Amino acid sequence: GSSGNGSATIISTGSGDAMNNNITVAANSGGTLLMGAELTCEYGGNVTLNGDLSITSLYTGTGTNYVTFSGVISGVGGITTLGPGKTVITGTNIYAGETTVQSGMLIVTNSGNLGVSNVMVNPGGTLYIANGTAIDDDAAVALNEDMGVYGRIDFSSGVNETVDLLSIDGVAQHPGKYGATGSGATYTNDNHF
Repeated sequence: GSSGNGSATIISTGSGDAMNNNITVAANSGGTLLMGAELTCEYGGNVTLNGDLSITSLYTGTGTNYVTFSGVISGVGGITTLGPGKTVITGTNIYAGETTVQSGMLIVTNSGNLGVSNVMVNPGGTLYIANGTAIDDDAAVALNEDMGVYGRIDFSSGVNETVDLLSIDGVAQHPGKYGATGSGATYTNDNHF
């Protein structure tokens, strides 16, 4: 369901709870989406959270649809994407924990989307960057591989991202521009870009 214009609270207290409809929690509705600490829920519809969110741990993406966060995400925790779903982050965030793309796709569209955190993209995960200031310039980014399955970063056309440290398969890379063949990058890697 949708929280509409009134106040709504959606609570999921058990692991593996199924949510098969689209869910929208809007800041102006007084709505709350409470899924418990480190709880993973299977959802069949899209989930949209328009309000601000303070986290100690946030796990998203076990379904095949979209989870969208457009408010400010803050707190000491990090974000981990799981499963084949797509997680979209559009707010300017200030959370401090690591961002981990375990699998599925994390889509970031605006400045400061990934807070002040380091980023890890594991095999089978994709980070899609549509804005060149989505990752903090002081962040470390790790792209990992396991048995021919790669963690990837894909960019919108013309987008460049600056980070403090890039690690590919556990090896710190030399300073420079990295990307896929044809991107104009000095260092090309078609597995991770």
